[in-house]
Amino acid sequence: MARCKIYSCLPSAQQEPDQVQILDLSHQQLQKAPSELGKFVHLEELDLSSNELCDLPREITQLQNLRVLWLTGNCFTQVPQEIFELRSLERLYLSYNNIESLPELPKDLPLRALLISHNKLCEIHHSWQKAQNLTTIIANCNKLPIIPEAICLLSNLADLDFSENHISEVPTEIDWPNLQKLYIWNNHIEKLSTQISKCTQLQEFDISGNYLEQIPQEIGSLHNLQMLDMRKNKLQQIPQEIGQCKKLQRLLLSYNKLQQLPESIGALCALHELSLYKNELHSLPKTLKDLGELKDISLKENLLSADKIQQLQQQLPKVSFH
Repeated sequence: MARCKIYSCLPSAQQEPDQVQILDLSHQQLQKAPSELGKFVHLEELDLSSNELCDLPREITQLQNLRVLWLTGNCFTQVPQEIFELRSLERLYLSYNNIESLPELPKDLPLRALLISHNKLCEIHHSWQKAQNLTTIIANCNKLPIIPEAICLLSNLADLDFSENHISEVPTEIDWPNLQKLYIWNNHIEKLSTQISKCTQLQEFDISGNYLEQIPQEIGSLHNLQMLDMRKNKLQQIPQEIGQCKKLQRLLLSYNKLQQLPESIGALCALHELSLYKNELHSLPKTLKDLGELKDISLKENLLSADKIQQLQQQLPKVSFH
C-alpha cells in the first residue's frame, strides 16, 4: 500500500484539496490557523505543532475524517472546543502548552490517545469518564493534586503517565484491568493502595521518587510485572509476596532504607537487574544465589561486609557487581 503524500505547503495543498490526507504546517510561526483548513474534507492527519496558536478556526470542525491532530508546543490556555466536534479523532497531542484544565466532555469521542504533558493541568472534569476508548494518557509534568476519579474509571487504559505532578495518593477506586504501563514517579505519594492488585496486566510500574514507606503485600498479584522501579522512596522492607512476580526482570530499589530482603526474592527466576544501591542492608538472603538469569546487581553504599559481598560474587560468577 502506497504511503500518502505529506503536504507541508498550504498553497500546494489548496491546488488539490481532495487529495490531501496528511498536512504538516508545523514550525511555521503561525499565530492563526488558516480557515482554509476546512476545505480538506479528506484530511486524516494535521500537524500544527510548534507554532504560536491560541485558538482554532471554526472551519476545522468540517474535518470529520481527521484521526490525528498535533497541537504540541503552542500557546493554548484551554482545550479548543472545536476539537470535541471531530467525530473521527483518535489521537490528540496537546503537550507543551499552558492548559490548566480538561473541560466538560460534551459527547463521547473515539479518542484513543491523549498526550497533554508539560502544561499547567490541575483539573480534569468528571465527564471524561465517558471517554472509554482511551488507551493512552500521557499527562506528566503538570500540577494535578490527585489522579482524577474520571481517569480511575477508564477501564481500557493500557498506558498511563502521571509522573511529575503533585499527586499524594493512588485512589482506592481504580478500574484498570487492561493497564500495562503505569508511571507516577516524582510525586508526593506516601501510600500505595491495595487495589493495585486489580491491575493484573501491569508490566511496567514506576513509582520512584515518592515517599513510600512500605509496599502492600498485594503487589504479589501482579503476575505480569516485568519492571518495578521504587527507587528514591523511604521503604524499610519488601513483602514476601514479591516472589510471586515470576516475570519480573528489573527490580530497582536503590535509595531507600531497606535493612533486609525477603527470602522469596530468590524465586524471581526471570530477574536480570537488581538495584540495591544506597540502602541500609546488613545481610543478604541466601536465596540470591538462585537468581539464574541475573546479570547486574548494585550493592554499594550499604552496611554489608566485604566478606558477604565476596561470597555472593563466588556464587554468582557471571553477574556484574556495582
